Amino acid sequence: MTQTEFHLIFEQQVKRCEETLLNKAKEYTGNSPDRLSAFKTAAALQECTPHNMRT
Repeated sequence: MTQTEFHLIFEQQVKRCEETLLNKAKEYTGNSPDRLSAFKTAAALQECTPHNMRT
């Protein structure tokens, strides 16, 4: 694989990720403009912060 081929594949993958995130934004966030609202809600339910959520 050449550097040019790798770059093309990389750019295509990044574009697919961007499209998925944009298409799923409503599903992930509901009506909240905060893109991290689901993590904050989960943290509150677990009585912690998003930074130290249990996995």
